[in-house]
Amino acid sequence: MPGNSDPLVIRYEELRSRVLSGIAAGHGHALLLRQGLRAWVEAWSCCALDDTPREHPAAGTTALLPPQAQADTVALLATLVLDARSHAFA
Repeated sequence: MPGNSDPLVIRYEELRSRVLSGIAAGHGHALLLRQGLRAWVEAWSCCALDDTPREHPAAGTTALLPPQAQADTVALLATLVLDARSHAFA
């Protein structure tokens, strides 16, 4: 959505772009896949968001971690976030 300044829209479009480019999308992607859009929006809504898009490497650049290490890191971070979230609402 060009011109939209809503931080959640910016983050979603950033995530979408990274996934479509084949760039590791991080724990937000894992949360979206495992818990759905509603959980993703709720998680980002709890964070301090700014409206400045982040710079990411172009598609095809060398990743800092091999794919399996990226997947393991994402799984670990998602587990930590979801665990912390469950304790916050307990």
